[in-house]
Amino acid sequence: MRRGPSVALAAVLAVELAYILWTTLPEFVPARDCPQCLGAFVVRPLPWLWMAFAALLFLNAVTVLLRKRLGIVLGFLTQAVALIGLARNLSLELGWSLSQGSIWSGINSWFPDALFTILALCAVVGPAVTLLALMITAPAAANLRIARVASLLLGSQLVALVAAALISFPLAFHGCDWPGFIVADAPGTCPDFANLDFGRLFLLAIPSALILLLVCIGAWFGRSWALSAGIVWQATLTVVLIVVAATLWDDPNQNYWYERFPIWTSPRYVAGALLLVIVAPTLAVLLAARPPSIAGGHRSPALSTLRP
Repeated sequence: MRRGPSVALAAVLAVELAYILWTTLPEFVPARDCPQCLGAFVVRPLPWLWMAFAALLFLNAVTVLLRKRLGIVLGFLTQAVALIGLARNLSLELGWSLSQGSIWSGINSWFPDALFTILALCAVVGPAVTLLALMITAPAAANLRIARVASLLLGSQLVALVAAALISFPLAFHGCDWPGFIVADAPGTCPDFANLDFGRLFLLAIPSALILLLVCIGAWFGRSWALSAGIVWQATLTVVLIVVAATLWDDPNQNYWYERFPIWTSPRYVAGALLLVIVAPTLAVLLAARPPSIAGGHRSPALSTLRP
């Protein structure tokens, strides 16, 4: 295991650990006006599971810094747990967006949450799994022509994601010009738009898009790390789409999708179609762009010089 990827992976694990502790530890401190709340909290299993996961992340970071093979195994385990959890959150946020109406002003709560989940996938889980993939694969020269095809496919996915965000933002925003506008606290009045947290939306959306754009550019030039990141990107989409297809309801009484689209276009079916039509071909091209390092069937020129 090389020192550089090990240190980088440990840094990503430290970010995950810090966030879990930041969000979980306050729950162990009872409110001043409710000292008995701590006793009720102790019997709740979820915070303790988060603390156990934090301990596993800490062990993972230590073993990675010591460059032990156990760190790679733990790394795939911890990131798989994080990926499944984030995929579930994204499915819940998409389902919530389909069931919300337009009876208040501001930005619907599901939109920032969805952007945060996507940022966590792009900036934390994706790089972590990419580093793990680089640790277990040998350096190999990519097929530049196929790599550029993969880059174009990844770029088309990025364009589609940006377009979906631009389309969904007006649907998530409710202002004075929105039909049926109502402010819960003061009906008939307009909110102070300066107080709407647009800056947070940009801080959540722009880094994710830039990271994915960087992967597309790196894949165009046949960089090994970019091709690995592209494979991780497609694996992440696969998990997300499978979770969405398995968890979203297709009951017309539960979401507003069917007010505009027929029932056979259920989001569950759309997720399955995207998996087969978009993700599978892109993943196949990415794997074809660097067969030696993925399949392990050839020795790279750099490693062949070390052979006795």
